Amino acid sequence: MSTSYLTRALLAASSLIAAAYAQSSVTTTTSSPPSQTSIVPNVVDGYANESAAIVPIDYDLARSIVPANYTIMTGAYESLLPNWPKGKYPVSLMFMQAVEEELALFSLAYETNDTSNGELVVSNLTRVAIRFPFVSRLGSSASIPFRFANVVVIQAPESNIVGSSYLQQSLPGTFDPPLGGYAAVPGCPTGEKAYSTAWNGTDQADGKPPTWKIDIEEKGDITYPPEFWRNVTTQPFFGGGSVPDLCLVYRFDESSLNNPPAFTATVSVKPPYWPREETFKDIHGIHIPAAFSETFLSCESVPGELAKGS
Repeated sequence: MSTSYLTRALLAASSLIAAAYAQSSVTTTTSSPPSQTSIVPNVVDGYANESAAIVPIDYDLARSIVPANYTIMTGAYESLLPNWPKGKYPVSLMFMQAVEEELALFSLAYETNDTSNGELVVSNLTRVAIRFPFVSRLGSSASIPFRFANVVVIQAPESNIVGSSYLQQSLPGTFDPPLGGYAAVPGCPTGEKAYSTAWNGTDQADGKPPTWKIDIEEKGDITYPPEFWRNVTTQPFFGGGSVPDLCLVYRFDESSLNNPPAFTATVSVKPPYWPREETFKDIHGIHIPAAFSETFLSCESVPGELAKGS
């Protein structure tokens, strides 16, 4: 298994797809994304360092962002969180930092010019993403919850951003610290307080306010039960990207959810990353370092893939 420090699977796999697609022998045009048959199962495995936080937002706001043709499975998260406040929805904020990742080229539907013994190395990648869990992607006849992948801000090579856009709206940006994940707050004991900041496009260079900022304190108990974290971090996800009906199934070493490091945070967001300028305080999250594997496939194929991996 390839090992390095990376986010949760999406951008790793997307960057592989983008790079391979650009070098492929398949006839392509700049106006058309790759066909669904060009994206096949078992694309990536590796090691991910990621932080996940749950932000309670108004249910009506979530309903306005998740496409109207998909039902939000309120009963599913309320059963996992009996004391969850009425009228609120648990949106997940996912933050990752990658220094380098080696991506295994398992089974692409075309040949590439890669000569690194079946691996593609991706460097200098940082990302923050919003996920809307407990969405019924397959309709009322299926009980599988999905996550809707809304917007991601990325600092990465262009191929990573193009690859990510196949699945979701992807905004190029910059981060502080640029490649360090979190930076320690000056004057605080090491490891107690940290921050990370993201700007959309050239906003940082232009002296504009950040799109996203998180201030964390490495303290506190794990607020949500392990069953909830396991559910919300393993749901397949989809978005409004350029490849229709594209989903990602993500598996990881779930032992990382046994007493993971917990933190509390203040998160500030604004457009275009979030519909309005807003600050959320006393947000609870966990750090999830884990080995992972992932699969790209059509959303309708997800039940069979999940059953195969169970």
